[in-house]
Amino acid sequence: MNALIMQMDYIFFFYGFAFIILGAVCFILIKEKLQRLPWVWLGLFGFTHGVHEWLDLFAVSLEDSMSLRVVRLSFTIISFLFLTEFGRAGVAELKSKGTGRWIFVPLAALASIGGFAGLTGLEASSRYVLGLTGGLWASLALVLVAKQLEPRPRRWLTAGGLSLGLYAVSTGVIVGQAGFFPASVLNSNAFLQALGFPIQLLRGILAIFTAFSIWVYSQVSSTDEYEVHRIKKRYTFLPGAVIIIILAGGWALTGFLGRHAAHEVLETGHLHAETLSGHLNYVLRETRHTADVKARSPLVVRALLTGSPRDMETARVIMNECKDEADRKAPFCSLQDTRNNTILHCNRKNGNSLPDKFHLTEDGGFKSYFSFDAASKVWRYHAIAPVKDEKGNVLGSVVIREDMKGVEEFFKKHEHAFLVDPDGIIFLSSSECWCLKSLWPLKGDARKNIASSGRFGPGPFDVVLPEEVMNGMLTVLDGKRFLVTRRTINNEGRSIVLLSPTRLIAAYRLFAIFSTFVISGLTIVFFSMLYLSKKSASQIASSEQKLLASYQMLVKEIGEHKAAQESLKESEAKFRNIYEDSPIGIEIYDSEGSLLDINRAGMDIFGIPDTRRVKGFKLFEDPNISEDVRDRLLRGEIVRFEAVFDFDRVVELDLYNTSKSGRMYINLVITPIRPEAENKFSGYLVQVQDITSRKLAEAEALRTSHLAALGELAAGVAHEINNPVNGIINYAQLLFNKLNRGTAESDIAGMIIKEGDRIADIVSSLLSFAREKRKFKRPVGISEILSESLKLTDAQLKKDGIILKTDVPPELPQITANLQQLQQVFLNILSNARYALNQKYPFAHEDKIIGITAAEVPIEDRKYIRVIFEDHGTGMSDGIFNKVLNPFFTTKPDNIGTGLGLSISHGIIRDHGGRLTLESREGEFTKVIIDLPVHPELRATADTGMTG
Repeated sequence: MNALIMQMDYIFFFYGFAFIILGAVCFILIKEKLQRLPWVWLGLFGFTHGVHEWLDLFAVSLEDSMSLRVVRLSFTIISFLFLTEFGRAGVAELKSKGTGRWIFVPLAALASIGGFAGLTGLEASSRYVLGLTGGLWASLALVLVAKQLEPRPRRWLTAGGLSLGLYAVSTGVIVGQAGFFPASVLNSNAFLQALGFPIQLLRGILAIFTAFSIWVYSQVSSTDEYEVHRIKKRYTFLPGAVIIIILAGGWALTGFLGRHAAHEVLETGHLHAETLSGHLNYVLRETRHTADVKARSPLVVRALLTGSPRDMETARVIMNECKDEADRKAPFCSLQDTRNNTILHCNRKNGNSLPDKFHLTEDGGFKSYFSFDAASKVWRYHAIAPVKDEKGNVLGSVVIREDMKGVEEFFKKHEHAFLVDPDGIIFLSSSECWCLKSLWPLKGDARKNIASSGRFGPGPFDVVLPEEVMNGMLTVLDGKRFLVTRRTINNEGRSIVLLSPTRLIAAYRLFAIFSTFVISGLTIVFFSMLYLSKKSASQIASSEQKLLASYQMLVKEIGEHKAAQESLKESEAKFRNIYEDSPIGIEIYDSEGSLLDINRAGMDIFGIPDTRRVKGFKLFEDPNISEDVRDRLLRGEIVRFEAVFDFDRVVELDLYNTSKSGRMYINLVITPIRPEAENKFSGYLVQVQDITSRKLAEAEALRTSHLAALGELAAGVAHEINNPVNGIINYAQLLFNKLNRGTAESDIAGMIIKEGDRIADIVSSLLSFAREKRKFKRPVGISEILSESLKLTDAQLKKDGIILKTDVPPELPQITANLQQLQQVFLNILSNARYALNQKYPFAHEDKIIGITAAEVPIEDRKYIRVIFEDHGTGMSDGIFNKVLNPFFTTKPDNIGTGLGLSISHGIIRDHGGRLTLESREGEFTKVIIDLPVHPELRATADTGMTG
């Protein structure tokens, strides 16, 4: 226990360091925006309470004072107020209701009651009311928020909350000793005596565990990537282990330097005690020697044997010789008989008499003791020597008394020096204020025995130190710490006690503590910088993986969005009257047709970021509201109609701000609400639904039916053409076989066969296009799809004077695709390119070229086939380029384009797991890039290949 008391300064350092770390962790949580709790209050508690503990450190190590005690108490109260506010605000925020700040008024009133018992009482009551209440409140807030977390962070935050609750009990129940119950019984001193270690050590351990638990909670997350999680795990636990090692090393270093300094202080104390002991023993030894010499005198022995007046007078002469030796030797001497009665004495100066009786030891041996003369306020030493005859029988005793004033001057040369008897009564000291006090509490009947002896007066023998001191132990006197040097000077148990200041010890220990603090701080800074650099490097290295994950998530969200739309349609009837959650856009207008409100669905449909920007919009100023619709509404009719909504028109007319562009199909239902007067209603309810997807599906279905009909027609025509073409080829082959080679007739027959085969090949492609199943996908090569597509459009390209250049390597891997759907995409792209070239070059031109290339490319760790269609036609402006993939957008005349070609093509490519992108520059070129994934189980096959 004494070893732990010696380490109290380091315990206070560790205690305060733990709370400073807690404050830093809480402010990191604020920066990382983990705002489930008001971390700022817990952080302020950590900083202020840490400063308070470090002030306790200086009070223990250096010197306490009233002003320092007031400052420390102020920090204690302020820190507990921060802790209480954290708990109050945290619980209130989590439960959406709670106790207001008015609670601080009764709490402060209760805490101030202890002030009637002084500063110690005020501190004790503050811990009872604010420390215990605030700590338990804060613990509850941490546990409540932990219940809302995932398993990993929940475990750590729960542990932090429980440890904070234990801290609240330890700080709010075990308080400093005060003059009222229960602080007078259950306090830190009683805790130390009962368990053998200070309560501050337990509080520091709980504080550091709380800080560590909250730090780990802030770093663990189930959503972290593996690499980031690995780095967080390493740099979350490793610094904690290193800091613990450093703190343990600091404990050992502080103890070592403290013991070294204490050894030096003790060596100096022993030297001083040796000097005092030597001087005192010299005086006492001379006094005992004088008593012994007089007791051995034959004349003194004879006087006691005979008792005759003559012999007694002779003995008086001997006693007077004692008187005349020197003042310092024996200022007072006497002779006693066997009954301890004084039969003669020599009073040298003031005639003071000796006590009636002076006792030898029980066996008649030499005895000495001290006494105090209250009248002269002088300590005196009494040496009693037995007078024996030749046979060794005790005849009486000689008593010599010596004043201690000269010896006392030597004690005054030291700050705190005491000569004490075995019971602790102070004989001599460095200051008269300690006279007749007990250096430590008297044991048993010692107080009564000392008072009855009369040697030191009746008492009350006030206690100076709280317990009996031993050599090398620490003690506290007048708020200051001292190291005890105790040296026994004789076999009667008297001892010299020196209290040496611990300034040197404090200096050594503070140096070790400061070194520990610096090393710990540098370690924390080092690991923080290393953690941030590793984390940044990991985030940069995984950026590509994040992009891939984002893309996959986007695809997933699109699929989920479609599923959500279907779910919303199914629940529309049930939640039709729930305004904000309605999947249909709802607008509410007043009787004048001014917009009052619009729900979230309506804001999403029209791209409105804030309702404040559109409030007041006039219903009848909407370009979609015709005069006919207005008239029907004024007649009280419910109007239903569909319209094409043009966002660019909204921007041109400056109706309101919108984040959307292009066009969409909407379905509107406008209902007049409750008529107020003739031709006037209280308002209008507008229901809006975006039906672009449905329109797009209908258009796709219509286009598919047209394609199916066209396929059937092509199949019929192909069958009708196929028979006469085969006949022409056969007849031409017969003529070719009968004619001589090299003649004009044989050449003509050969040309007929060649052109007939060409017709048959085209017919075969038409039949293949017509018979292909729409949803069937199979392994197919890109060159095969391009070949089939070009067979159907080659004649048109040549007719328009368009030059076709292709570069499709034969060794490209196959893809899994629906041949007819990709043919539809390629034909649509070729059609758009042909239209753009004809617009720019109405006649033949050397730049009237369509280029087609194909190659294998890696994209995000997967292999793709990239097909590029490039033409040097009219190109696209920025305004057109941003809308070209929107449904129903077209730059062609109404009788030529529908605006669905690229939009449908984009959907087909996306359905195949690929992507379609565009590059264009107005007046220069347009490039369509299609990336289709290679099936991982398909190996590269050498198909026919294409070059041109």
